[in-house]
Amino acid sequence: LVWLAQYLRDRNQKNAGERGGRMQQAALDLSGREAESEKECNGNLVSATRTLFWPCAAYVAKRRVRKVEVPKPPAEPLAEGEEAPEAPAAPEGEEAEPAAPAVEILEVEELVYIATSHQDKTSIEGWVLQVREKGVSSRVIDSKQPLLLADAKTDPELHFFTKPVTSAGSFACVPLFTADGSIYGTLTLDTFLDGRALQGEDLETLRLLGAAADAARCLVAADEVEEAPVEKAEGATNVEESA
Repeated sequence: LVWLAQYLRDRNQKNAGERGGRMQQAALDLSGREAESEKECNGNLVSATRTLFWPCAAYVAKRRVRKVEVPKPPAEPLAEGEEAPEAPAAPEGEEAEPAAPAVEILEVEELVYIATSHQDKTSIEGWVLQVREKGVSSRVIDSKQPLLLADAKTDPELHFFTKPVTSAGSFACVPLFTADGSIYGTLTLDTFLDGRALQGEDLETLRLLGAAADAARCLVAADEVEEAPVEKAEGATNVEESA
């Protein structure tokens, strides 16, 4: 009886391992499937991630840089005895034009959420994360390395769509790349639905899914996006924050 119990346990473990291997290969095949558009590639990626890691939530965010016009900081006060430089004189017979306000152009790095496993895609897609303001995605973008927070609520910098994380569960994020090796964006995964902890091998699997999608995406033309005009700072405040 002891021998039979051991045999059945070993066989069940073997079968479970084989099923897991088949599921992972199916997810990799879906993630790397030939597609007709960038949007389809990203949709395949979140679907593959959701299938393999369910219950979970998966998101693809695309990096962009937006230019914002902001007032220049006031000049340093003059030292004692120092005179301010004179403004250039207007040509004779003409009135001097009022000085233009001093402004400078800043580049704001953002991640735009463009694909999600969430059933109500309109609730997520289109949200924007200012990378340098809040969240942990900047770590992944700067290092170009995957990130795993096994117990996500212990990291005070992690925010889940404007709110600090208080639920049990893990957060994982891997970089996505363009054909020339620069950052395309990120693939993120969380297990806040059931609170389970992800492991290192899960992060590696997520990285492989992202790499398969990168290869497929490089074969299609990027979705055309109009270049955003330079914005004034006061018009650039409607930005949602996320992980």
